[in-house]
Amino acid sequence: MQPLGRGVATTQRSQLRELVGSSTTWRFDLDGVYPWAQYQLQVLFPLPVPRLRIAPRMSPPISPFPRHGHAMAINQTSSSGDILLFGGLAVEKMQNDLYVISVQDHSATLLDTTGDLPDPRTGHACVLMSDVFVVWGGDSDSPATREELSHEVCVLDLLSRAWTRFLVGGSCPAARCGHTLTALGSKLYMYGGSDQKDAFNDMWTFDIGSLRTAPSWEAIKASDGSPCPSKRANHSSVLLDAKIILSSASL
Repeated sequence: MQPLGRGVATTQRSQLRELVGSSTTWRFDLDGVYPWAQYQLQVLFPLPVPRLRIAPRMSPPISPFPRHGHAMAINQTSSSGDILLFGGLAVEKMQNDLYVISVQDHSATLLDTTGDLPDPRTGHACVLMSDVFVVWGGDSDSPATREELSHEVCVLDLLSRAWTRFLVGGSCPAARCGHTLTALGSKLYMYGGSDQKDAFNDMWTFDIGSLRTAPSWEAIKASDGSPCPSKRANHSSVLLDAKIILSSASL
């Protein structure tokens, strides 16, 4: 994926970890003597959608922070240093905006998008797979469907900046929030979460390639005799050597 922001990072992702909160970012340099550093985010002019004849905005947007309930993703195979942030609760309402945060120049840039935009939401999860950004789940409180929890697969083509929403039929995970998504190859893996009444401990996989034919979810069952993690929501997950590692949760 080509860098989306103004800066081009030269530091490998294995050496840096970026945390976003308030109006600042905290960066942890694994090779540094004093690894933690705090930077003030610079809010830049929005990036217009390519090939659309829309006049660029003449003033930068208000700072996207503070906010909570948002989701962030980074392409682990890219050295651009760009982090994508979507949605969350800011200015006392749910958002469906998309920002790119550069760890090189510590800037935040609003990305204008087109197409069938996802509903504003919190408690969702997202993954970045090459030039495709995927959002699933969350508390959307959609006025169109009158449903509080979303189960659409929302896909953004980062080249055209066009959103497409897919309502997948057949066997599929229940709508939820507080879950995690982990990408491996062309597949994303969803685990846990809550329907705001009960927590889940199920795992499902979705192949992004199936969007070209017949999109479908597949439930992943634990092997016979294998222990299964307890029900949880608001946990974290990481991918390490083709293994998904879960950490903590509200049970």
